[in-house]
Amino acid sequence: MCGIAGIYAFAEAHPPLEPVLEAMVGCIHHRGPDERKWIARGHAGLGIARLSIIDPEGSHQPLYNESRDVVLVFNGEIYNYLELRATLEQSGHHFATKGDGEVIVHGYEQWGTGVFEKLRGMYAIAIWDERTRQLVLARDRMGIKPLYLCRTPDAFLFASEVKAMLASGKISAELRPELVDCYLTLRYVPAPDTIFRGITKLGVGEFAVVKDGAIAVERYYTPAFGPKLDIDEAEAAERLRALLDRSMDYHLQSDVPLGVFLSGGLDSGFLTAMASAKTSTPLNTFSVGFDRGGIYDETDAAGVVAKKFGTRQHALKMSAADYLEMLPEAVYYMDEPMADPSAVPMMAISRIAREHVKVVLSGEGSDELFGGYPRYQGEMMAGSALLPPQSLARSLARALPLSRSRARGIEGIAIRDVAHRHLFWETVIPERTRHALLADGARNGAGHALDTIRRVEAEALATGDIDAADRLYFLDLRTWLVEDLLLKKDKMGMSASIEARVPFLDQDVVSFALRLPAALKVRGLKGKRVFRRVISAYLPEEILNRPKVGFAVPLNDWFRHEMADTIRGVLLERDAFSAPYLRRAGIEAMLEDHQRGRDRSLELLTLIMFELWGRIHVRGEERADMLARYRKSA
Repeated sequence: MCGIAGIYAFAEAHPPLEPVLEAMVGCIHHRGPDERKWIARGHAGLGIARLSIIDPEGSHQPLYNESRDVVLVFNGEIYNYLELRATLEQSGHHFATKGDGEVIVHGYEQWGTGVFEKLRGMYAIAIWDERTRQLVLARDRMGIKPLYLCRTPDAFLFASEVKAMLASGKISAELRPELVDCYLTLRYVPAPDTIFRGITKLGVGEFAVVKDGAIAVERYYTPAFGPKLDIDEAEAAERLRALLDRSMDYHLQSDVPLGVFLSGGLDSGFLTAMASAKTSTPLNTFSVGFDRGGIYDETDAAGVVAKKFGTRQHALKMSAADYLEMLPEAVYYMDEPMADPSAVPMMAISRIAREHVKVVLSGEGSDELFGGYPRYQGEMMAGSALLPPQSLARSLARALPLSRSRARGIEGIAIRDVAHRHLFWETVIPERTRHALLADGARNGAGHALDTIRRVEAEALATGDIDAADRLYFLDLRTWLVEDLLLKKDKMGMSASIEARVPFLDQDVVSFALRLPAALKVRGLKGKRVFRRVISAYLPEEILNRPKVGFAVPLNDWFRHEMADTIRGVLLERDAFSAPYLRRAGIEAMLEDHQRGRDRSLELLTLIMFELWGRIHVRGEERADMLARYRKSA
């Protein structure tokens, strides 16, 4: 895992590129502390901050072909590099390293941009082809690794993180006010947009060719949901088990120590079970909980799994003070405003993990592939012929003793339109509340979130005959999974120089899961039907029967007590960054509503992350002790 950055200058006469590359690579040193290097070739310059995983002593980047006129830097892992290497050697290519990256260079020589369809792994790639004087960029088919793009009047920039582009001196940090509404709706801004003016993201499964000042973007991978497999549950479970077993073999390839992020849930428990069976020494596992206990502390459940498989378990318990101390750090490393409560504990446990390993396995993707969220159960109900009116669905959701997510799942089933239904389930701050919050400076972006969802839905429909349930899976794979879960995992892990691998997103596992009939994923109020059958042979009964709680963080309670003064001070300061965009009266109403007992914690976190993002990334304020002045003296 690494951080990459680079520049392509358009003018024949241009300033030296080396100082720009040094600045860009220097500010993402946390992504690759083992080595920093950059090279300028005429119009183009490529840089790398390397975290050495495969062939640590060799495979120094940039990498070259035999004639040294094709140059590569890349971030990620190519899991099928040994197979590709054998194929390329048979075609006459000669390798200078034992690592995985060199197959990209020779693969590009052999197949051109067709090489990206052959790679199995996670990656953000930059290739300078001196023969054609073109820059080629690519992002993996599931969006595990990020890649940001920026075109200035005289150059094209790319990087693993936005801060590298800002360090180039060629673009300044400016907010796009028209995207504030989208951010408040979803708690992130989906690709290709970012909230930074002039900076975009390369899309999932896309490559780009930059030449003569122009950029052409193409998609080389689109999820295929059909034809559906004609198999029963037993056969589906056996085939899935075999695919997951093979994926684990790929993801365990490492020349450095490896561990697992272990919660008390099914996904990480299964990864721990399989990894323990395939490694000769005790596995390191890492868990985080909170001082509130109850559903907010899964370390006991994680301990059950750790004990069963004999892992070296490392557990961390966070307090409200810990959370506040690390919050500005998380905002800095995240680059974009993104309001996921678990980002801070993810960064904290990554720092613990880095004391023992360089690589961790993580369970992202399982819920989106196998039907693990309550909204998938709601979608099955929405697909029935007898839909209740929305008023009845809302009353039913409020009357039943359901969790907040399950109640919202039921309430949304009466919405006929798939895109609107998905938006309802994804919305963090409802439209009426946003209307009360948004100041005049940010009122021209209404509808952007829905437009984005409709664009992604159109991509799903273009794949062929795809039903409403599969459209929902497609939307989650392209929005929530990529823009929240995977981005959080990448940025928070790399903040501690940790490579996070996601075995459930192996391309064969994904392909199989997408072609499973809906009935093999969700039945009634139970999701992950086939997956549960697979893991039942691995995990103890007490873990299999635990209710799904997700990565629960006690913000509801913390915001009402220990953090109350701090969040009020941050959001209501007279010279707040958000003042031109958010109405003070709307913020005060939300704060008061939360204090009266209604849980507005996720909405408040969305506002806090926006405020801190603006102070750190736009204003350039120091993040150290940023929140200290808002705390009341003891």
